[in-house]
Amino acid sequence: MQDQNNSKNPLKELLVREAQPLNLRELAEILKPFILINETTKEIELLPAFRELPNEEKILIYLAGMKAKKSLFKNVEEKLSPSEIIKEEIMPEGSVKSTLKKLYDSGEIKAESSRYYLPDYRIRFLKNRIKQP
Repeated sequence: MQDQNNSKNPLKELLVREAQPLNLRELAEILKPFILINETTKEIELLPAFRELPNEEKILIYLAGMKAKKSLFKNVEEKLSPSEIIKEEIMPEGSVKSTLKKLYDSGEIKAESSRYYLPDYRIRFLKNRIKQP
């Protein structure tokens, strides 16, 4: 019988951790075509290419932007409620909740107390999903 705790176990490649280190370079490369973060106001500014994205990808990029803000500034919460996302006017109001539900149900985003976020380990998958302009 093979030792399942062996460090050479190929199944270990399938393991993820919620708190795995964030690849900042990869996150920056994904976000550059779509958003800027104002250093003074700490607000996310949407670039024209962002508006061309499908709604699911808008949510994913915006949540990734919140993750970037949290890495850049102190006292920034990356988790957003549906009403906070609606307030940012990143997509039609009527699409926000259904898009969040679809992304949550598919496991692409997580939620705590009805506040949504993109887990760090999902960044590598985001790179393949988002078409760069």
